[in-house]
Order: sequence, then structure tokens, then C-alpha cells
Amino acid sequence: MLNFSAVGYFFANELYETYEVPIGLVHAAVGGTPIEAWLSEKTLRELGNVNDELDRNKDDSFVSLTKRQDEERHSKWYKQLKANDLGLQKPAWYEENLPTNDWQEFSVPNTWKGSELESLRGAVWFRKEFHLSGEMCEGNAKLILGTIIDADDTYINGTLIGSTAYRYPPRRYDIPAGILKPGKNTLAVRVISTQTTGAFVTDMPYKLIANSKEITLEGSWKYKIGAITETLDPPTFFQYKPSGVYNGMIAPLKQMNMKGVLWYQGESNTANPSGYAQLFAKLVQDWRTNWQQQDLPFLYAQLANLNTEDPHHHWAILREEQRQSLAISHTAMAVTIDIGEHNDLHPQDKKSVGQRLALCAKHIAYDKNIVYSGPLYKKMERTDSRIKLSFNHIGSGLVTKSGELQTFEICGSDRRFIAATAEIKGDHVIVYHNQINNPVHVRYAWSDNPEKANLYNKEGLPASPFTTEKHPT
Repeated sequence: MLNFSAVGYFFANELYETYEVPIGLVHAAVGGTPIEAWLSEKTLRELGNVNDELDRNKDDSFVSLTKRQDEERHSKWYKQLKANDLGLQKPAWYEENLPTNDWQEFSVPNTWKGSELESLRGAVWFRKEFHLSGEMCEGNAKLILGTIIDADDTYINGTLIGSTAYRYPPRRYDIPAGILKPGKNTLAVRVISTQTTGAFVTDMPYKLIANSKEITLEGSWKYKIGAITETLDPPTFFQYKPSGVYNGMIAPLKQMNMKGVLWYQGESNTANPSGYAQLFAKLVQDWRTNWQQQDLPFLYAQLANLNTEDPHHHWAILREEQRQSLAISHTAMAVTIDIGEHNDLHPQDKKSVGQRLALCAKHIAYDKNIVYSGPLYKKMERTDSRIKLSFNHIGSGLVTKSGELQTFEICGSDRRFIAATAEIKGDHVIVYHNQINNPVHVRYAWSDNPEKANLYNKEGLPASPFTTEKHPT
């Protein structure tokens, strides 16, 4: 169960509590995949552009050679790193009573950007001393170290207590009884940077919990470079390639009767978001043909908020592509811009996502007359220097979650958007700016991380981001 989809679990639990009938789910998911990986070869060839890649990846000898070369390259990189890492020689830098007079100061949590470590690829050791009372050393404990870029090996008092091979999983390590001791304790973390600038990701918890008490591990640490290497390029993930998982995970399910589909994907298409709606429409058609159900419900999650530092707003554009996909019949979208985490591609709140998708299912798949969506942009009308916006799915009425409406922007004929004043007037939102006399377009929550977006319906469901432009950039 721990390896099952948390969104799927909470989705099924919500439906079970409503209908008191067990809900069967088929878990077909691979992290990091673009939508093209879930399309059939037939559909992809109709679309064109990837025929050569499809042919190449059907060549077993090419695939085997590429995998072997990747494995050899990665094995060689890690062997050289281990051999050259001064921290793994005697005395090892994870040992308790290691002199650290020549180590440098580092504040945790923090990114390596702006420091001598910014462009480093290799291994860097970090150490932190902390003191515990005897009471906190009784029984098991837990170490929480936010998330770390990229990999880590973590020791307490010379004992390895946990390792994580890549950047996304939260570091939550169990500390067996007998490791901690009254007085001084030493935490050592070997951070491996493979491809990008390292970090102890900010706005995450860094603490130790023991015997119902906790101490913070934020603040001053010490570090020393163990080894410097070249960048390790990622392996070739053939499951990410066009049709890479369709044949293995979708085609074999043809003989099963499906009530609907939950779709939670899109992050891996944000590098090239334009055209996602077309691909999604093809996927829906593909899968409905697969199960011979032309009205098979598709319920999908819109991208959550994430601070990508992308000036081109690619996540916002992809959300708009997802919103436009609601034109496909028997589909519904759960908006999640208010339940993500600005610093985590994999936000922890899966329960809210599952429950919002369950609302969609109750209406689309079970014909229940409920409010299942937040406000969705419908149309705009210009009145003098103001734009009046109309919405579908306003439920019992439009409201703000807190204070005045935020994240609305307006532009004139120059297409230069600026922050606007927005006011709820009955079932509409009026948007204006005193310096724009002839407004042309409005957009809402148009950023990768629209944390301040606060337009909801009274049922508590957030409005989807949108733009009134036909072809946003």
C-alpha cells in the first residue's frame, strides 16, 4: 500500500465513504513521464514528428547498447567519486570526534548558489553538533532534513542512518535506539551533487524529534569538499520516450471494464507547453478507443503551484492548456494551485487532490448534482475602461479567500500586462487599471507559483488560472 498512489487512495476513500461500495483502482503510473509516453504508436505516427525516434527505440540492439553504456558510465562515475572522496578515507569525516578547525561555515537551510560550491559537482560533507538531554535519548527518534539536492548519506555519531539517491524525496530517517546519547551528538551529511547546484532546500523542516520533543537543526553548520568531479549526465529513460509506457501499462488493460481515468501529469511537458491540449485530446481519444467507451470520464489535476524561476511562465501556459481541455466531453479538472508547495515538485498534500478529483467523479461518473469545480472563466465584456468577467461553476457565489482579489492583470493594445484592481460584483469580476483606458485582455494567477490567488466559490473551490488571450506567451 505504501507504494500505491496517495491521490488514488484518498480518491477511492472519499467515494467509498459516499457510496459504501469498494472502489477498485488500477495503478498505472511512472514519475517524470511526458504525455507523449502515454500515447499509442498509431496516434503518434498520425501526429508525425517522432517517427524516426519510434523506429530507433524499437531496435532492441540500440536499446540494449544504450542501457549498457549508461550503466557503465554511471558505475564509473560513482566508483571514481568514492575513490577520490577524502571524506571516506581514514579518519572518515562522519566519525564523531573529527577535528573541524579547517572546515567552512554554512547556514542551513540554504542553496549553494552564491558560494564556492555553486558549480561544484561531486561530494561535499556537512557537519552539525547538537546537544540532547538524557530524556530525549530514550527509545527511537526521527531525523527530518527537508529535501536535499541531489543525493545524501546521513550519519549520526558515526552510524549511517539513511541514504537517498535523488533530490525529491523528503529526508525522514528513523534513528534506532542507542544511537543518540546525552550531551553532544554529531550529525554528518555527505551530499552528492551530480547535475545541478546543490542545496538544503529552504522553507522545509530541519529538526530532530525524540520522546515527543524536538530540536531545530537550522543555523550554522560546517562543510568541507570531499571530491570534485565532472557533471553526471542523466541516463536514457526509454519509458519517457514516445509511447514508452503505453504498450507496457495501458494496452494490456484493454480487456478490463473501466469506470473512468484519473490523470495527474503535466510537469514533464512544461519545457514546451504549447500544444499540450492537442496531445491531451489525442490521448483521451486514444484511451477511449482502447476501452471502446467514447464517453469514458477523464478526471485530471491541473498543475499545482511551484516556484520554477522561469521568466516565461511555462507552468502557467500549461495550466491554460489544461483548462482549455475541458472542451472535451466528459472531462473535469481539479484545480490545485492552492495546495502545492512553492519549493517541492512533489507536494505532500495528496489528500486534497484526491478529494477534489472525487468531487469531479461524483458529478461526471456518478451523475450527482453537486458543485464539483471552482470558478472557470467563461467570457469577457468591455465597458469603457473596465472588463467584466463571467464564470461557470460559481456555485453559491464568488468570494475571496482573504482580503481583496489578487493576481489579476490587465493590458492594453501593447499586450504589456500590469497588476490590476479586481472587484467581485454579484456573479462577475470587474477588472480595471486607472492608467489603461482601453483594456484588451485580462489574466488571473498567471505565474508558475500563484500563491496569492484568492478567487473561490462559496463551496471553497479555487478558480482556475486563465487568460482571455487566445494564444498566450
